[in-house]
Amino acid sequence: MCLKLNPSKSELIWFDRSSKLFQRADLSVSTSSSLLSPSSTVRDLGVILDATLSLKPQIAAISRACLFHLRRIRQLRSTLDPASLKTLVHCLILTRLDYCNSVLYDLPECTLLPLTKVLHQAARLCLGLSYRDHITPALRSLHWLPVRERIRFKLALLMYRARANLLPSYLSSMVTPCNSVKGLSSLRSASAGKYVVPRTCLVFGRRSFTFAGPTYL
Repeated sequence: MCLKLNPSKSELIWFDRSSKLFQRADLSVSTSSSLLSPSSTVRDLGVILDATLSLKPQIAAISRACLFHLRRIRQLRSTLDPASLKTLVHCLILTRLDYCNSVLYDLPECTLLPLTKVLHQAARLCLGLSYRDHITPALRSLHWLPVRERIRFKLALLMYRARANLLPSYLSSMVTPCNSVKGLSSLRSASAGKYVVPRTCLVFGRRSFTFAGPTYL
């Protein structure tokens, strides 16, 4: 039995980093009952994917949600003790910054800047600091990693789970242990439990989990 496509719940997107694909012929796809036109963004498991995979819409959505909750928490700050304030910030802000953040690997600093500003505002709120106070000591006192380091930590955690066979098969199959490759099994990298880091010709290829995961094991 084949699964019937529901046009009202279906979205179509074409990925093209050069944006030249959309300047060509009509890219709509016809079904038995309707015509699906390409969208500029789609949402998959809470992650907003855009046609050029810049992930700027995803970062903008995270920033908007976090700033909304920060404003609400700031209104309640006088009624909260420090421990409750940190717990609230962690539940409403840090969890959003960390959700699926491995897809943001190797993005430029200018793209990650909105998330960095959110993290800094959250730290200042927790410690009652002004905008003139240095943020690095504040992050250290809270034991919070910067945004880019949080992304790398998530990749390292995923690879640790891959080594422990705790990842789903669709993720663990994307990385290859050195000890399973002929010619590499006798190397020190294989005995150390390392994974193969594939070659890539494009900078964009370094953002894939196949490349980025083994890099941070």
